[in-house]
Amino acid sequence: MLADVTTKIKPTFPFLLVGVLAGLSMIIFLGFPLEWVLYCFMALFFLAVSFLLKDKKRYFEFLLIITLSIARPFLIGEPFTWHFGGAQPVPELFMSDIWLVALLTLWFTNLFKPKYKVTFDIQYLDVAAFLFISWTIVSVIHAKNYALGFYEVIRLLRQILLYFYISRNVKTEDDLKHIVFCLFMALLFQGLLAVFQYLGGQMPFGFFQNTMSEEDTTGAFRVGSTLNGPSQLSQYFELLAPLALAFTFYQKDNKYKLLFLALFSLGTVGIIFTFARAAIVSLGFAVFIILMLYLLSMPRGEMRKEKESFILQTVLIVAAVYIIFTLLEDEIMLRFVADDGGSADSRYPMMLVALTMIRQNPIFGIGLNNFNEIMSYYDMYVFLPNPAYAVHNVYLFFASEIGLPGLFILFVVFALVYKKVYNILKLDRGLLKSVTIGLIAAITSYLFLHANATLGFKYMVTIGSTLWLHFGLIVAMEKIVRQKQLPQTGANAKI
Repeated sequence: MLADVTTKIKPTFPFLLVGVLAGLSMIIFLGFPLEWVLYCFMALFFLAVSFLLKDKKRYFEFLLIITLSIARPFLIGEPFTWHFGGAQPVPELFMSDIWLVALLTLWFTNLFKPKYKVTFDIQYLDVAAFLFISWTIVSVIHAKNYALGFYEVIRLLRQILLYFYISRNVKTEDDLKHIVFCLFMALLFQGLLAVFQYLGGQMPFGFFQNTMSEEDTTGAFRVGSTLNGPSQLSQYFELLAPLALAFTFYQKDNKYKLLFLALFSLGTVGIIFTFARAAIVSLGFAVFIILMLYLLSMPRGEMRKEKESFILQTVLIVAAVYIIFTLLEDEIMLRFVADDGGSADSRYPMMLVALTMIRQNPIFGIGLNNFNEIMSYYDMYVFLPNPAYAVHNVYLFFASEIGLPGLFILFVVFALVYKKVYNILKLDRGLLKSVTIGLIAAITSYLFLHANATLGFKYMVTIGSTLWLHFGLIVAMEKIVRQKQLPQTGANAKI
């Protein structure tokens, strides 16, 4: 009886607002820091709004993708004063965690609905992801600091869960368009915020803001937006901007072509304002990949018809990039040639230390997330300053911490992603092709170039999450394209 009554009560906005204010008052009363108060207010407010919406799934997906770019975690406890390379040895909470949990809860509850069809379409990529997370857990057993390893496993598990959610819940082209729209909104938000910061703008209360002034050395004022640093922000743009460029080829209407070209240009400007050298080079490589993939995947008949349009778009892209680089030519060149305070010079010794770790611990490594803690023990020639960052190469970083088998499993994950990309490009010529080209151009340029010169997705939870989100989209798109082929070919639906 009580259940019947409560299901008829629809919460009104004033009622929800009172609840939010009451919860916030309690947090303030308990003496939480200002950032925690703002964080809790945002979480409570957006959760309250969800009760007023019918399509909670897409609402939470939008919040998840937008807040993935808020890279600063809230730590529950005292962190280490000097630790680089992954999670702190205390519980940490990201804003995006709330929306991921909400989406996983909705997905789990849907499994028990009578009309919901449960399918166990296990992918080879799923198995590889499971083996990868399992091997990281094994490596923790060999770690000096178990807490650092344990909380880093939790970080990686977040990313794997995001991959599983996206790969299972993007089932139609409409679902895909929604996720891509969310990614574009995140790119727009971060691009505008980067410009705002570069022009001297300040976030309210300094909330989540991060900038780095190197005007005395390289002449650059580097922005970090809400990504907790210029390097992180540059990699975020690097993974999203190529998708906007790929959409310029998908659109038939010139107005939309210019719109997506402007969005790509904003992402390019954002990268330049971070003055991250590897990201600038990597983005150029991504542009080259997109142009080549469209040219090579275009049927001959279509190539003749679209030849003029392709040439025009290429000229517009080159012109846009040329204008951007010309306006900031002096600052960009100075960043490449000026003294960077020893940042580049210190990276080679870090690699030597990592190689020593790998030679002495080739199977299980020195333990997940423990590089920074014990690197001095392997620095026999005292190469490194004290203290020092971890090695600026993702693959050496992984191999030293989880061993060569763990790195091999990660390479298997990448190989399986490329196999699915090949299948999509072979079978589709529309939206799925454009999204796939944009994603794989970003992934390829990042993994082959930038990941060799940075701590990258091994260290930055936002970049790792974005990368696994891309993997999930590629898996989902292959399922969609195979389903589209079924009525014509009668092919088996099993992948």
